Amino acid sequence: MRFLKSILEEGEKPLCHSRLHGIYLVTGLFWFVAIAAFGWFIDFYLWVNWGEYIPPYEMNNQFFHVALAPGMIGLFFTTAGALIFLVHFFMFISTKIVVTNRRFFYKTGYINVKMDITEISDILGVHVDQGWFGQFFGYGRIRLDCRFIEDVLVPYAKNPYGITKIVQKAKAELAHLTPPAPMDEEGVKVKSPRKPQVIKQTLIQISGNNPVYIIDGVPQDPKTPLIQLPKALGDNLMKTFRNKA
Repeated sequence: MRFLKSILEEGEKPLCHSRLHGIYLVTGLFWFVAIAAFGWFIDFYLWVNWGEYIPPYEMNNQFFHVALAPGMIGLFFTTAGALIFLVHFFMFISTKIVVTNRRFFYKTGYINVKMDITEISDILGVHVDQGWFGQFFGYGRIRLDCRFIEDVLVPYAKNPYGITKIVQKAKAELAHLTPPAPMDEEGVKVKSPRKPQVIKQTLIQISGNNPVYIIDGVPQDPKTPLIQLPKALGDNLMKTFRNKA
């Protein structure tokens, strides 16, 4: 899959490739047949029973010619059904489902591309809704219950329990690699100590005697590096201190 090459991170590897089940394409074909059949039935019934009462109508100009005649209603409904089938067809061939050891990808569309990328660690649970037909044909709806972001819904997923098993396996491996947070005796998470703050020291060389340090606080690290002032600034400070003395 080409879209994976540009977004996979270092050390990330795909564990599962899937797509929508063929029942999604069958659903689009069903609506095409049903809508077209309904349109041709209305067209036949209207012209057979009420054809003599329909007034003649015709639109003719330099761009197109339209005449009210038998078949127009059926053709209109057939076109509408064909559009619905094409939407299902392009959705079917453009949808990609990929599970890696770190993330879950759900991508749809060729021109208007939409992609949901979910971190495996952010998935709190996976819900599968199959129903009777789903169990018989092997498809189902997958809903990822995510934290911090909107849940991800995959309709008509192929082999939903196989995808769920891989997601849970990747989640368990990530939890095994990530060390658990320290807990106290009462089971409350202990906050990690903050790193010591580095305090910059300014070294001012007044004369050949011992140098003078000006600091805002005592650094915890005795190896804190010293910052030498520019010579011009040091000379001005030296003159100021001498004048005051």
